[in-house]
Amino acid sequence: MDNVRKIKFIQGEKQTWQPMMFENDVYHCGPRERCIPSPVEQKLAIAEAYAFGAALSRNIEGRFLKGLILGEKPAKDAWQAISQYNRFLDENSYLYNRVSPVGRVALLSESEKNPLADVFIRGNVSFGTKVLRHLDKGTPLGQYRVLVIPFAIRELEPEQERMLAGFAASGGKIFAVRQGAEFFRGISGSLIPISKADAVRLAAGEPVKKLVARIEAAAGGPVIVIENSNYVLANLTKKNDSQTFILHLLNYDHKNPASKLRVKLDLSGMVQDLAGFQVRLLSPDGDSDPAAELSCRGAACEFMVPRIEHYLVAVIAR
Repeated sequence: MDNVRKIKFIQGEKQTWQPMMFENDVYHCGPRERCIPSPVEQKLAIAEAYAFGAALSRNIEGRFLKGLILGEKPAKDAWQAISQYNRFLDENSYLYNRVSPVGRVALLSESEKNPLADVFIRGNVSFGTKVLRHLDKGTPLGQYRVLVIPFAIRELEPEQERMLAGFAASGGKIFAVRQGAEFFRGISGSLIPISKADAVRLAAGEPVKKLVARIEAAAGGPVIVIENSNYVLANLTKKNDSQTFILHLLNYDHKNPASKLRVKLDLSGMVQDLAGFQVRLLSPDGDSDPAAELSCRGAACEFMVPRIEHYLVAVIAR
């Protein structure tokens, strides 16, 4: 989850045409120089980066490099996992090139660490991060329906005021904690308050389900709903040149595959009618059973994913 939050924050700081690559310095097993992440960790690290719009740089050094030179099984298994997932990325590069994230909610952040980002990620809320000091970068603010400001802003620069005023004037809704900046009094009609109690819960890392539900409802409802799993993270993208949607599903339960997941998508505002669309499932973990119980009406689509070992992609297209 930390890496997903990091990716989304960087996306909010850069232009959309700029590529992004990052690397991990610390894994669950420790610093990268002194440990060999397990095959599952290797797979999920790669899938996580590419599913959310980045590339992953894997430095082979220290303990890992020594293990490969000596032919140790943990190192060889990890290397095989990297090769397996890299091959899938190469053979299915169209899933990751010329695509844009799908989301109706923008989350304003001052820094990479934003408690509400963690809540959104865990809940599979389709959102993008906007960075206060770089509001002109990332996905344009006007492409979102809701902006969430989970911290107090004391003052704004003229360009920031102009962009926020334009968002409100165009019908955008703004959820915000109590604001001190004079500017916010001028757009009070577009503001939806975040209660002090919810702000305290967020800071303490406590659940804020009602707040999240209000935010998604204001944006037109959730884009993605995943039923029958507590450990699956989802991200939806769209091909820039076609009505093809790509749903990335990552299972963070290292020991147990996720099974019989009910997926519900609401693509209102992105497509008028999904009649005739089909769902194709792809996975680097091996052949996947086809999607079951497919039902697409209007802009909504439901289907069942039989099984996810670690990472699976659902391609929704005609």
